[in-house]
Amino acid sequence: MLLLIDAGEDHGYTLYHGLLARGIDLQATTVYRWLAKFDRDGWVLSSWSEPIDGPRRHVYRLTAEGRAALREMTAVIAAMRDRHSTFLDAHAQAVARRRSSVVDEAATPITRDAPVPTPDVTVDLPPVPSAQRGLRPHRELLVGWLLLQLDAGATYGYDLRRAFDAQRLSPDPGAMYRMLRQLEADKWVQSRWMNPAAGPRRRFYRLTGRGRRNLDEIARLIAAIRDAHEAYLVAYEHARDRRDAAADSEVDGGEP
Repeated sequence: MLLLIDAGEDHGYTLYHGLLARGIDLQATTVYRWLAKFDRDGWVLSSWSEPIDGPRRHVYRLTAEGRAALREMTAVIAAMRDRHSTFLDAHAQAVARRRSSVVDEAATPITRDAPVPTPDVTVDLPPVPSAQRGLRPHRELLVGWLLLQLDAGATYGYDLRRAFDAQRLSPDPGAMYRMLRQLEADKWVQSRWMNPAAGPRRRFYRLTGRGRRNLDEIARLIAAIRDAHEAYLVAYEHARDRRDAAADSEVDGGEP
């Protein structure tokens, strides 16, 4: 909404239809509630227009505070786009490994004495860029990363928690275990207790076929979110280029 106001869509009616045109289906009353909040927060200034024909309308324009808020929001959206892209790259690698494994199993004769392969227990995750470390990811991304770790092979909760901590995905360790219990209730994950030779009993988790199918569905959802963020960022860059060009034109026009 702030970007559309900055681009000159300055009436509530045009803002509402501008959002609809971009696939954002909000009620008109919600648009006006947000505009009222922006006005209270000092992000926009409103005034009454006096058209030649038709009713009077509120006209909105962005303030310096509103433009600063727009820049901050855009930085967050860019960081989320990058975080989603990181997940999608890891998911694509997992899909490629699955296909390779199917080909290898089909090509390898099965014998009674054939050794059972030991799966990798973690996905190698890239380090989190500093711009992404303060983000609070949505649930679908948390579930996606958890299922992706299990897709690489059955593992323990402790290993999953370490992978989450490395990505700063779960500030509350208990949240991951609550998520695992829910995924097990939904039959996306199975678990059993293991009795190691030394140390306490630990719960061993593995992904089910249903969980793998839902992982792929989550990846498609995250791809759609990433694409929406990318579309916004492209629009923001175009708007900034237009502002810069207009500012340059004003400077040139003021020269003797």
